[in-house]
Amino acid sequence: MGLRYVTSGIGAGKEKTVVGVPDAATTDPFPTYLFTQAQKSLTFTATAEDPNRGVKSVKLTGELTVWCMSPRRSVYSTETRSAQTFPLSNENSAATASPSRTVSLAATFKSYTEETRCAPGLLPYRIDLALTAQATDGNNNVLKTPLRRYVFVQSFKVATFNIRNGKNMANQDSADMLAMYLEPDHRVDIVLFQETSEDTVSRLLMQPWLRELSRYRALSGNNDLAIFSRFPIAQNVVVPFSQPLRDYVHRWHYVVMDMGGFNPRIANLHLIATSVAEERDLNEFTYRRQEMDEVMLVMRPPGPPSIIAGDFNAPVYKDDPPYTYIRAEWDSLYFQPPYKHFCMVAGCEVTPELLPRYNLDQIWLGMSTPGFAIVDAYTAFDEPIYEPTFLSDHRMQVVRVHIKE
Repeated sequence: MGLRYVTSGIGAGKEKTVVGVPDAATTDPFPTYLFTQAQKSLTFTATAEDPNRGVKSVKLTGELTVWCMSPRRSVYSTETRSAQTFPLSNENSAATASPSRTVSLAATFKSYTEETRCAPGLLPYRIDLALTAQATDGNNNVLKTPLRRYVFVQSFKVATFNIRNGKNMANQDSADMLAMYLEPDHRVDIVLFQETSEDTVSRLLMQPWLRELSRYRALSGNNDLAIFSRFPIAQNVVVPFSQPLRDYVHRWHYVVMDMGGFNPRIANLHLIATSVAEERDLNEFTYRRQEMDEVMLVMRPPGPPSIIAGDFNAPVYKDDPPYTYIRAEWDSLYFQPPYKHFCMVAGCEVTPELLPRYNLDQIWLGMSTPGFAIVDAYTAFDEPIYEPTFLSDHRMQVVRVHIKE
């Protein structure tokens, strides 16, 4: 007996065909992600064929799980998620076997702004459809397809983190701690790393927790920058800076994401540090401003929706209270295009450690339609900074967004 189902609605060149096999898998660690209005309605059509014994039944069975998440804006807050599950099924069966049978099942998803099933205080996160097809032949033999998941992404997290080449503040290997920090603790979807050599990337790839988050990845090729993503990366573009930097291949990179016809750019930067400028007798302010100006020559609108993030090695605001004047290095980022630092939009908690100048590590989002809307944002918290067990001398910055079409 042969069994398969095909999808309709994911998009041209992206439709799936899933075939029945003995001992079919019952889990799917790498789901198909859906993002856009055009992908909100899927149809699954299953066909079973057996010209000798015939087919008594073919059915599609699934569970649609609606995931909601609490807002997270504090460096100390934890994350709450809730799930509601709804069964879906359709069957074509009869007492008498026929050479073939076909059945279809439709599933409809809701976008972030359309979702109404989250409890008060919770916000839309994911809709996860787990689906299998099953057929029974004339001799009552059963064949199933492997379970496959189709996940509509209502909101997702982008993070930036300078990880000190995978060494914590006691200079111990922290790859396993980083993996747990990124995945079960914070569930980030796209992470931009700085100070991440190819050896560090290799160590991270060995961590089971990062199996899905590292499925798609892009490197800058200078033993510094890397991007991990659970969503498909269509292109990695490495851009050299025009100004030389002694003993360092100075460059930045951006990726073009493949989000169901929505193709934003996400740029990963590591700008010059004060210590590096002093060692090379450079004016750090002039040099850093030139770096940002060159980035904006590429990332300035018009163009695809964009996120610019990384270790900027300088805070958002000038040094003097009341911390309301943007540093001159960021003029081309702040004044000319419609980019906003996530704290300016979502608000960020201010503590004695986190002054209202905000962090050296920054995430800026292009304010455009189509583009992104910020759901929430926070500075991640682990151990008190500079304690030996802390992962880095930087705090991971996280922003959760939803797509505006």
